[in-house]
Amino acid sequence: MSASTVEALSALADRHGLGLQSAFDLEYSIDTPQDLDGLEALLELPVSDGTCAELLNAWNLFADIARSVGATLDDRGPKASKCYDKIFYGNNLECITPAGEHYSPDFSASERQLMTEILDRGRTILANHLQVDPEREHAPDQPHRN
Repeated sequence: MSASTVEALSALADRHGLGLQSAFDLEYSIDTPQDLDGLEALLELPVSDGTCAELLNAWNLFADIARSVGATLDDRGPKASKCYDKIFYGNNLECITPAGEHYSPDFSASERQLMTEILDRGRTILANHLQVDPEREHAPDQPHRN
């Protein structure tokens, strides 16, 4: 299942009895859902607090999904932990970053590749577990026929 617009995503969620939680996009002052496509493109942009926040949110979401379905992102170990920590500290949260300081992570090519692999595994796990329930596939105002 996929949707190319926020409106289509909302309709799809309604159709399947799901609620959407949105993140507030400060740059555009609109509500937007978490975009999980094209995350690797963020790794090619100059690093900012915003790109780190998007990557961290996606990584955490994929890890939560993987755990909930008994899968693994294979995101444990020294190299993956170093990447995760760089993204985390790149958010420059007030409770972590000392006043007057700012951390901007620098990712090597191998770290970018590793993060791309982790994000790809997350999308694959999500896609493999998004199954359409045939009982709910019919329109709500029409009787289901076998």
